[in-house]
Amino acid sequence: MAYPYILSLKKSIAVRTDGPDLLLAGSDAEGMRLKGPSAAQKNILANLTDGGLTAEQLVEAARRAGQDADPARLYYLLAALERKKWICYTLAPGGRKLATLEPVSGAFTLHGAPVQGCYRLSRFACLRRLDREMVLESPLGHGRIFLHHGPAALAALLAEPRSAADLAGALPFAGLPDIEAFINLLQSAGALFPCDGEGRIAEDGSPPLRQWEFHDLLFHSRSRTGRHDNVQGGAFPFLGEIPPLPGLKPPMSDQRISLYRPAAAELEDMGRDFFSVLNARRSLRERGTQPLSAEQLGIFLYCTGRVQQHLPASPAQGHHYEASLRPCAAGGAIHELEYYLTVSRCRGIEPGFYHYDPREHVLECLGPLGAPQEKLLADARMAMGGKDCDLLITLAARFQRVAWKYRSVAYALVMKNVGCIYQQMYLVATALNLAPCALGGGNADHFAQASGLDYYTEGSVGEFALSGR
Repeated sequence: MAYPYILSLKKSIAVRTDGPDLLLAGSDAEGMRLKGPSAAQKNILANLTDGGLTAEQLVEAARRAGQDADPARLYYLLAALERKKWICYTLAPGGRKLATLEPVSGAFTLHGAPVQGCYRLSRFACLRRLDREMVLESPLGHGRIFLHHGPAALAALLAEPRSAADLAGALPFAGLPDIEAFINLLQSAGALFPCDGEGRIAEDGSPPLRQWEFHDLLFHSRSRTGRHDNVQGGAFPFLGEIPPLPGLKPPMSDQRISLYRPAAAELEDMGRDFFSVLNARRSLRERGTQPLSAEQLGIFLYCTGRVQQHLPASPAQGHHYEASLRPCAAGGAIHELEYYLTVSRCRGIEPGFYHYDPREHVLECLGPLGAPQEKLLADARMAMGGKDCDLLITLAARFQRVAWKYRSVAYALVMKNVGCIYQQMYLVATALNLAPCALGGGNADHFAQASGLDYYTEGSVGEFALSGR
């Protein structure tokens, strides 16, 4: 027999009248039209919006509201809403809410199989605060659970293999059927799985899942559509609330070094065809006997990062933030990535720590090489197997430039932009016969110390070593 969950309509479902009809619309562009709904159907929708009744109670209340109501048609309406994944399921023994399961995608399935044996939480399960509630979710599932009174401690017990009987005494007001229903809610959210006699769940024997780390799979599932119902894309969530950051950073230093600016004809006469450059691209960790020159650096930065055109904001035309065009692609033409150069050796430029001004095509001197900057070079040396580089370019993201416009994909977009710049830097360095090497990781705290920038406002997201050959 199915457990009598309290049913409610997801808060994201909008209900409005359209002449004699009722229209229901979800955030995923799914919709439903009830043509000339009866009093009983309207009663069901009203009670689902309020929450607090089981399916049986909803139908009984609707029958009282419309005396000629056919129970089969009312149950059909509930089933139709469930097929849309618009119904939430609340476990409330004795009227006390324990947990509410909310579908987040069309692939959601309510688990209702008999509870047998022991169960264990997935290592991908995540407990966090959402507004004023605690939410348990997993990138393996298509639903999330809001935990109300007591079940957070109950879920914690499931870090070890437990049966329903093992958990029965944890909540004095919940009986065994309630505990079994809670286990089924956790399974429906992809957070809990049956385990074998050794306490192993299915993911423990899955070669693909064993190789996923928790944060990577959560990031993957939440920055792609399919396993969440969060707003995604260019939603402008802070429009009218927080001003957008300017498209170009104000000057960081009055000590400025003008860089070599190649003429278009010079670039055209460099003599290497595009496809030969593509074919020759390699990561080169050995720096040459001759250091990188200021002229080469000027050409390199000119072809990878300079501002070609500044695009002012024009709210009247729907352009709510400053943008720019540069040699490398960037989502929304936002170009949130700044170049910071830790120079060890470069003919014509003193060792030190610099910021590249892409509009003026100049280096801004931020200071000499001190201990914090040496840490950045030491991190790069470690990443390159003990090899030194002439200079290290740290890509730092002004995160709020992207997050001001985008939801769900902001950090993923930053990572894509880093990849675009890496490839651009590789190709330009190869064309200039330099030694380029993108690094697989870096220490964002070390960069914050070296730059004096706030970790959460502008932080390092990529590193690229460059040397002469």
